[in-house]
Amino acid sequence: VDSEEMNIVVEYQNEPYSLIIDKVGDVLSLSDDAFEKNPVTLEACWQEVSTGIFRLEEELLVILDIEKLLSFGDNKAAA
Repeated sequence: VDSEEMNIVVEYQNEPYSLIIDKVGDVLSLSDDAFEKNPVTLEACWQEVSTGIFRLEEELLVILDIEKLLSFGDNKAAA
């Protein structure tokens, strides 16, 4: 399989983090009015690291909450 490693760099608590991604899709301009809270049917693993969704024509676009995503392990260790 020919796949190139891709990264997106984000900053969290003044530190850069590189997120490895499998592909870059289309660049979309979405209206704030189309943003929805996580539906109750969204898998729990996604609900824990997302702020909400956009409903596209044939799929859901899950919006990641970088703070939740990068502090995920911290919350489990503190429990």
